[in-house]
Amino acid sequence: MDKMSQAEAFQLTRELCVKYNIDLHAVEVRRKKTAMGTAYTQTSKIIYSTILFRESKWTVLKTVCHEVAHLLAMKRYGRNCLHDRKFQYCEAEIDALYGFKPVYARNRGYAAAYISKGRRRNVGTY
Repeated sequence: MDKMSQAEAFQLTRELCVKYNIDLHAVEVRRKKTAMGTAYTQTSKIIYSTILFRESKWTVLKTVCHEVAHLLAMKRYGRNCLHDRKFQYCEAEIDALYGFKPVYARNRGYAAAYISKGRRRNVGTY
C-alpha cells in the first residue's frame, strides 16, 4: 500500500491553504497518541501525529483534508465550528477535490465513514 511522506503531507496542507486563501502559520508533526491530527483554529496551526505517517496514503490525505477544513470553517464563519454542519460543508467541499464523499452519522456529529471510488471505508475519529 502506498504511503504519503511527511513532506508530501506538509506540501499538500500548504497548497490547500493557498487554494482557500487560509493564512497558515505553521504545520508540524509531534508524537501524539490521541489523534492523527489537530487544527488550532485560533493560531492557524496544524499538527500531525507521527503515527499518521505509518498509515496508508488515503488515510493521510483524508486527515489533511479534515484538518484544513477546520481552518476553512474558522475563516468563513469566524469561530471554531468543531464538527458542526458548517464544518461538514467545508470538509465536503475539500473532500470533493479528491473524490471523497463524507457520510455523517447523526448521533456522532462528525464523519464516521467515507465513500471513495464506490467503496465504503470506515474511518475512526480525527
